Amino acid sequence: MEAVNSNIFCVLDACSVINLIHIDQDEFLLKKLKHLNIFVSDVVFKEIKFNIFNKLDKLKTKYSVDFDIRQERKIIDVKLSQIRGYQVLNEQIVKELGHDFFNHVKIISDYKKENGEFYSACLALYLTRYHPTKIFFHTDDFPAKNEFDKFFNYQQIGHIEDTSDLLLLLYRLDEKFSLKQLEIALTDLFSEYVSEVVELEKKLKYIESGLTLKFKGDKIFQQKFRALIHSLVVHNFLGIGELKDFFCNNKKYSQISDILDFYPKVFELESSKTDLLKKISDLKKNIKHVYKL
Repeated sequence: MEAVNSNIFCVLDACSVINLIHIDQDEFLLKKLKHLNIFVSDVVFKEIKFNIFNKLDKLKTKYSVDFDIRQERKIIDVKLSQIRGYQVLNEQIVKELGHDFFNHVKIISDYKKENGEFYSACLALYLTRYHPTKIFFHTDDFPAKNEFDKFFNYQQIGHIEDTSDLLLLLYRLDEKFSLKQLEIALTDLFSEYVSEVVELEKKLKYIESGLTLKFKGDKIFQQKFRALIHSLVVHNFLGIGELKDFFCNNKKYSQISDILDFYPKVFELESSKTDLLKKISDLKKNIKHVYKL
């Protein structure tokens, strides 16, 4: 993809693109991306297409007849078409840097998974070969962010930021992006996560109220289950990934693991360094202090 007239280069992860699409009204935010050089791994784009409609299934269940899922899919498809143009194919990277490039990045990053975050990190490193500038990698997956922090630092690639940072950047760069519009976008982003947390909390509490004697007598299950619910209630997400693994790695807890898999955004919030919900709240409180030329 050709660079636009900007010295800011951004690699977007699936969760950031999905959030951006869901909170965007009339493609307002997507059109603002013209101020940046945007790049999306083709693996990430596949993840976006696979997960972007999950929210519609939840809304269909919630609102039933009043929700036109076909119309909503059409709207999302139009937005997706704008992201498609930002793709960089892995085969292009292999052609230029060789077949060993991705394996080499695995070794130096000590990251074993071949997921969107991995290929986004590879793409960011690849871009530094051609553009002598820092790259911004935007992801709301905080566990992945924590794992790649050292890699980005050691390779001097750039910075890992989240969607709230991207919104703030777009606001600063566009004179037609008002403070009120930024506040609305941040509020909608906050709601994307809080609604998932609240829904998951309600489902788990409902299950808790009807647990069989088998699970009531399982002390380890009770401890982990109550700890997970408590984490959701108080918005303390540190350690929830480990709690999820406990349920998902044990077949006898399949009912719980199936529910947890339906709310991936909740588990993106885990971080020992940054509380995304608090960060967004603080941004909204201090939004008037954002200086704009």
